[in-house]
Amino acid sequence: MLDENFIKSVIIMMGGRFIVVLFGFVSTIIISRGLGVEGQGHYTILIFTANLLFVVFNMGLPSSGIYFIAKRQINKRLYLISYQALSIFGAGIYLVYISVYKDDYIADIGISVLVVLIFYSKMIFSYFQSVQLAHEKISLYNSGITLQAATFFLFVMGLSTYTVELHLGEVLAIFLLSLILSIGFCLYKGKADQNFKSGENSSLSKIINYGLNAHFNNVIAFLIYRIDLMIITYYLGVKAVGIYSISIVIVENILLIATTTGSTLLSRMVNTKNIDVEAVYSIAKVVMVITFIGCLFFWFLSKEIVQLLFGEEYKDAGSLLQILLIGAVFSSHAKIIANYFSASNQLHFNSIVSIIILIINITLNVFLVPVYGLTAAAFVNIIVCTINYTLKNLIIMRTESRTLSECFLVRSKDIREVLSFIGRK
Repeated sequence: MLDENFIKSVIIMMGGRFIVVLFGFVSTIIISRGLGVEGQGHYTILIFTANLLFVVFNMGLPSSGIYFIAKRQINKRLYLISYQALSIFGAGIYLVYISVYKDDYIADIGISVLVVLIFYSKMIFSYFQSVQLAHEKISLYNSGITLQAATFFLFVMGLSTYTVELHLGEVLAIFLLSLILSIGFCLYKGKADQNFKSGENSSLSKIINYGLNAHFNNVIAFLIYRIDLMIITYYLGVKAVGIYSISIVIVENILLIATTTGSTLLSRMVNTKNIDVEAVYSIAKVVMVITFIGCLFFWFLSKEIVQLLFGEEYKDAGSLLQILLIGAVFSSHAKIIANYFSASNQLHFNSIVSIIILIINITLNVFLVPVYGLTAAAFVNIIVCTINYTLKNLIIMRTESRTLSECFLVRSKDIREVLSFIGRK
């Protein structure tokens, strides 16, 4: 399963993601300085809202699309129509909500419309990404993401050149424009993949079941990693969200290797009859070691990096980053194992683990954040990531008959396994 083509795909995606991270990181610096702490908090909440709409209303279509398109068991025309229908439905629900609660909502109608359009664009963009991953068009997949980050960066740079103080509506508008340009690129470059006649319909119940299982896991996973923002907003206010969001952005960028490797592995595994579990698990552990080294570097320099890049008003994010980096190490491994469960149609394992850690996450945050503030939210993140990592390893121990040391320790055999397929011709 893991040959030089896989390594090439990882390198291509890694290179593209590095550019994405660089553009995204610089954009975040400019936006956070231009909007200020409170403005950054509002921006984070509104982008969070668009992402929440996407996660809730995609109904598992991205995961089911990758799985069934790769196996040529789904009609792409029906797949695209489903995306569009869910997008319109989700947008309608959101607009009705803000019209009813407009007096209590944090944004006016103009900003809310931008949020809806961002959500709709993310849905359509996701359709193209799913098709590309299903066909293992990693280079094209990567190019679309890179283009979105690059154009957004250029727009942010251009906007900041003409004004020192950025406005929320302007930033959201250029984010939307970057998504639209990326969709146009995918539509133009991926014409060959839009053959609506290819693929036959699998059993509708199978597609729905897989999609809903994946959807459930995606919603729970999103809430696990973002419920802290909701609780922080409620108890500590928008300004606290602005500070906390900076440390979250840095951690997500550090998890680049895990995210990239996991996406490439998922694409390869769904196109393979027999998944090489040994190789997948070796990759997960090696990625965890690499992430640990990166986190260790940032841990020592976190406070200096935050103050240098984002300014004195974000200095509290430095200490939060040090705490969150610990959880990132465990999260890097768990991300890859979650993709393995998805590709091997064992989504119920992801569901069980997700429910457990979501309950723990909500309970601890609700009780601790009002008393101990942002530091409590960061420590809860460590607890959740560690439990996630532990439970998934225990499942592997049970289902794959592995020993404790094989699951929790990086052995020389794992290093040899990775090196062997890197050098494989």
